[in-house]
Amino acid sequence: MITNGLIVTGTGFVCYAVFGGLVVEPIPGLPIQLFRAGCALTIAVYSFTILEILKVSN
Repeated sequence: MITNGLIVTGTGFVCYAVFGGLVVEPIPGLPIQLFRAGCALTIAVYSFTILEILKVSN
C-alpha cells in the first residue's frame, strides 16, 4: 500500500514537472492548467495514503 502510494506520488511529480515546464503550448481543446490540476490532485490524494504509515495502532 505504501509502496504504491510512493510510486503514484512520484509519477505525479514527474508529470507535474513536464506539464509545468516542458509543455508550453496548449493541447488542442484542453488547457495545460487542467493537466497540472489533475497532477496536483493525484499528489495530494496519494500523499495521504503515504501518511498512513504514521498511524498508531492500538
